[in-house]
Amino acid sequence: MGASFKPVRHYLILQSACNFKAEWTYRRIIMEGLLHNSADPHP
Repeated sequence: MGASFKPVRHYLILQSACNFKAEWTYRRIIMEGLLHNSADPHP
């Protein structure tokens, strides 16, 4: 049973890492966009 659980756990860890990276990139893009928009004098 332990051998069958190993790939699933590895997949979940990999998936969570990808989701974390995607969310971090998404937030960074939003923050850069907000900073750029606030620094832009005209809309």
